[in-house]
Amino acid sequence: MKRQDHITRNQLNCLHMKPIKQPFSRTLIGLVISAVFLFSFSCSQESDMYASENLEAIKASANNGKKVKRPWKIRSAGTFEFDPSVSCGEGLTPLKITGGGEASHVGNYQVELEWCFGNTPSITGILTAANGDTILFYAETFNEDGSITYRVDNGTGRFNQAGGLFTLSDTEPTTFTNGPGEPPRGTYANAGEGYLEY
Repeated sequence: MKRQDHITRNQLNCLHMKPIKQPFSRTLIGLVISAVFLFSFSCSQESDMYASENLEAIKASANNGKKVKRPWKIRSAGTFEFDPSVSCGEGLTPLKITGGGEASHVGNYQVELEWCFGNTPSITGILTAANGDTILFYAETFNEDGSITYRVDNGTGRFNQAGGLFTLSDTEPTTFTNGPGEPPRGTYANAGEGYLEY
């Protein structure tokens, strides 16, 4: 009787263990599969949307934080007007240019430039991205075809200590809207490409 009782208790223990062990394993596997599926589904749109930026971040990490040279495309449009607050040399006309546009690695942005127009022209500008990061630049070469080549010279945020070079050409004729004898003002539109290093 004692032996029979002992066997009976072992059998009961096995009966209690089997229903718990198998469903638990299956449930655990099911939960893992469900979690992976939900995570993949919920992140798919965001991954597609930011794929290029994530790839750039991975490249930057792989370079141990070193600057990476990236192709840069940019376009903008806006207005210009006479502005005596712009500091220019003698014989140069001070112009303030304001506008906005879109650029790779930046997205939508606003831009402001100070243009000293004349025989020895100069242009300095600041581009401000939607998140507040900035890119500083200046005109390096006024080309014979009317395009202007700019040099990137530092920035803030993601573009701190950035460098680069890009050339802009008019996509529409520059239009002067001032009347006879009035200070110059008008509209512009341009686009171009080059590289950005940050």
